[in-house]
Amino acid sequence: MSPPDAPVRSLQADTDRDLPNWAFPLLLAFVTLVWLTLSPLPEPTTSKPRPEGSPEVAAGTADLVSLGRNAFGYEELRNQVDGSILIRVPAGPFAMGSDEEEAFPNEAPLRQVDLEQYLIGKTPVTNEQFDRFCQATRSAPSGKSRDWAARSGPRAPAVHLTWQEAHAYCRWAGLRLPTEPEWEKAARGPQARRYPWGDTLDPDRAWHEGNSQGRPREVGLLDQGASPFGCLDMAGNVWEWCLGWEERAADESAEGGHGSRARRVARGGSWNNGPWSLRTSLRLPVDPELPHASLGFRVALTPPAAGLR
Repeated sequence: MSPPDAPVRSLQADTDRDLPNWAFPLLLAFVTLVWLTLSPLPEPTTSKPRPEGSPEVAAGTADLVSLGRNAFGYEELRNQVDGSILIRVPAGPFAMGSDEEEAFPNEAPLRQVDLEQYLIGKTPVTNEQFDRFCQATRSAPSGKSRDWAARSGPRAPAVHLTWQEAHAYCRWAGLRLPTEPEWEKAARGPQARRYPWGDTLDPDRAWHEGNSQGRPREVGLLDQGASPFGCLDMAGNVWEWCLGWEERAADESAEGGHGSRARRVARGGSWNNGPWSLRTSLRLPVDPELPHASLGFRVALTPPAAGLR
């Protein structure tokens, strides 16, 4: 809207004839004030807060430092961004899935899957790590993650997080979630192990409802439950979000689209379930927007995507 020029010109003419010189600036100021009052104000510009767990978090770059080989003979690396320790899993085939009688239909069939080398977190992401992410991104978890952190301690797995929140953390750290084949190979090794430690159920090697005392437990305490590569807490403690959708075959690593049900998959069993949940091939379809106290995540990375010192 333009200033009303005609009234101003009229006031100038009247001022030249009848008003003293000092009155004209006052009248002009008055007219300008009336114009500003009647003119429509522009819509205020507001910046909407980023939704909790939004993948709009800027993608970071992992900064990896080699720590040498672990007791199982595999290289471990620390990501300086978030403090995660990752284990290098070599390329090669492994047996994925299950044809056993107790297996659910979505685990079948037992088949050979060949993967390139990759890195995967030695343990699930902890409360203290997720808190570092929240401080760096000025965000807060959407569910009861902080309540569970206070209950379980800084070194327990971060839980009550949606898939998007886990994904956002990984982007910030320069990492990603593991695919289901990556997760399963890291858990069972090249052979078709039923549990990370072997084929015989040993409830003392994992956290489950019988020994967890009703909460997630500090990561890495049960080293007797280690996988063939040295990964810990892959059976029990918390279910872990994976990258793909349920509708895709479990051995298809691309993220891609999804079908009508739109469910992600979690792996590993939890502190809140019985020993039946500890099998390495078990798949749990989950609504990606559903946070739960038994649901956390670990990180992964394709090696060429990161710098290495």
